[in-house]
Amino acid sequence: MKKKLTATQLSLKKQLEDIINEINQAKDEITKINSEQNANGQAITNAQRKLDTLKAKVASDQADDKAQLDKLQHQQADLTDESKRLHDQLHTLSDGITAWLNFSEPVHALGEADYAPLILDIDSFSAHDFEALAPLSDMLQSMPKKQVGIFTTYFNIDLVPTIDAWSTANNFNPDEIQIINCLYQLQNAGEGAENAATLPANIKNRQWNENHTAETITMPDGQTNMLVTYQLDAQKKPTKLIAKIAYRQGDKLTKESFFRKNGVLSANIFYDVANGITRKEFYRRDGLLVVSATYEGQKLSDISVFNEAGLQINSFDSLTALNVWWLQKSFPQEGAMIGNFKSKAYRDLTAKSGVKLVPFVDEAVVDTDDFTRWMADHKQQAFITNNVTTQSALAKKAKLPLYVNVLNQAPLPVQLSMPAD
Repeated sequence: MKKKLTATQLSLKKQLEDIINEINQAKDEITKINSEQNANGQAITNAQRKLDTLKAKVASDQADDKAQLDKLQHQQADLTDESKRLHDQLHTLSDGITAWLNFSEPVHALGEADYAPLILDIDSFSAHDFEALAPLSDMLQSMPKKQVGIFTTYFNIDLVPTIDAWSTANNFNPDEIQIINCLYQLQNAGEGAENAATLPANIKNRQWNENHTAETITMPDGQTNMLVTYQLDAQKKPTKLIAKIAYRQGDKLTKESFFRKNGVLSANIFYDVANGITRKEFYRRDGLLVVSATYEGQKLSDISVFNEAGLQINSFDSLTALNVWWLQKSFPQEGAMIGNFKSKAYRDLTAKSGVKLVPFVDEAVVDTDDFTRWMADHKQQAFITNNVTTQSALAKKAKLPLYVNVLNQAPLPVQLSMPAD
């Protein structure tokens, strides 16, 4: 007969079984941990291999980079030596030219980089200055830029065709001209309006000219009539877009209106009974009034400038005052204006506006007392001369380092010998 276990023995047996179960669970956990450690060890090994590979690649790249850097440093050293050699050669040549021209201060070539941009004041050149303007045209158009800046104070309706005609007459390509003009810039502000001007509906009578490029319109009162001129297309055929309207009251011209290529109003001119101009109005591209000029006795007495809200922002009693204000506000800060030194208006305008100038001079100008006094006051260093003879006379008088562009290089020597050591 099986002997019964005592309560104490049963309790011990139960504790033993629990311990055995815990041991088995611990073994399972150890097995799991060992498995994970093996996996982690493999991952660590793989990562170490990748790290070793990357280290090797970095070391190789660093070696290549160092070799490349060494090569670049050698090239830089060679270029520095070459630059110094060329600079020394240039200095030697400059000394030779200076000695040949018989003046002590250095004279350097004036380039576009010295002033960007160089803008030509065409008002300072007269019709007799063609010999200077022709090579000036070649010089400016040979510079590596897309357009040639042309400055003028011209203040009238026909600004653009006037500039085009001037450009053609002086060997400038009108398509490569950038107009630098206060009125032109103000009028070309704003977004272009889309609605072209139309004629009134209550027309009493209309009579066309022979080729239908213009018509005379009579209004219901029988006294007011309009001569309407239409724009022409590329084939010189009239379009529906209005170019100009001349208003008459009886036989007196009272007003003229001018229109842009898109048919939008550009300007008005008002006349008194004696056919004298009393007022001019100029409009922006969006049709808003931008400039109003008042005349008294055919003389300009007031110019008012308006902003995009139609509010007057400034008023001037002369064209000079208007242009000084505009140049101070709009002229490129790093730019300079080329002009004829003979023009006092050019010198005064640049002085009042603070615009840098590059005067064109010839030998007759350099020899004057006026130029001597001006140089003493201004210490000007940048010039354009008509030839080397003028450049030499200028350098002797200036006694300053100069930056000069010579339009006609003759008579330079065929070859300048190197100065003796």
